[in-house]
Amino acid sequence: MNQLLVGVACEDDGHFSVVTRLVDETVLAAHDWLDGVLDDCRSWRDVHGNPGWYKYDPDDAQILRPIEIDGKRIARHGHIGGEPLKPEARMWRNVLLLFSRAEPRPEVVILARDLDGDQRRRAGLVQVRDGLPWPFRVVVAAAQPEVEAWRVAGFVPIDERERATLAEVRTDLSFDPTVQSHRLTSHPNDAATDAKRVLARLCGDDQDRRDLCLADRARLRGHGVENGLAAFLDEVDDHIVPQFRTGR
Repeated sequence: MNQLLVGVACEDDGHFSVVTRLVDETVLAAHDWLDGVLDDCRSWRDVHGNPGWYKYDPDDAQILRPIEIDGKRIARHGHIGGEPLKPEARMWRNVLLLFSRAEPRPEVVILARDLDGDQRRRAGLVQVRDGLPWPFRVVVAAAQPEVEAWRVAGFVPIDERERATLAEVRTDLSFDPTVQSHRLTSHPNDAATDAKRVLARLCGDDQDRRDLCLADRARLRGHGVENGLAAFLDEVDDHIVPQFRTGR
């Protein structure tokens, strides 16, 4: 099987850790033959073809020139499908243009972004993804309000101490953040509702405990309708899982 190259554009290591873990868990659930060999069958890439992830730098876009894909010209500037650009659409178009000229070029690109309560950001992502003929599949990971809320949505207490902590958090917030994580906030960071603060209260700094929050995909789907997680998992099912086939 040839190695699947997956480009990742995101904001930080936190995004990269969450989206790649969710992709791997979903792929392994669908293809158990990949257990033990998945690392040999897929790799994460930046726009320069190096392992890892990419954070957009406007200076990188200065080298871009129009390209033609399926007979359609794609440039850095101008409308998309005759429509004015939605928020951040110009940035994401530049990111995908950079991936389009990468060597080797990925077969799938994941775009990860915190919405911070602004659904227009997702609209810009979708406009770029759907409005232009990219030479790869594009998967959107748009977290509301931020990616830490996805971990909170999957939190299940494992002992009495954690059950007590969750009860305290529910009382302080007047809602259950594991069920309604979309109601958490990303700014200001010192607010009781801040997703990072809530995750820290529930899991501390233990990375393994935080990763455990991403293990139950059924729970994540059930609690992820309004925080963007269910939509991301659907896109992984549609655009990434089918890429893994024996003898690909």
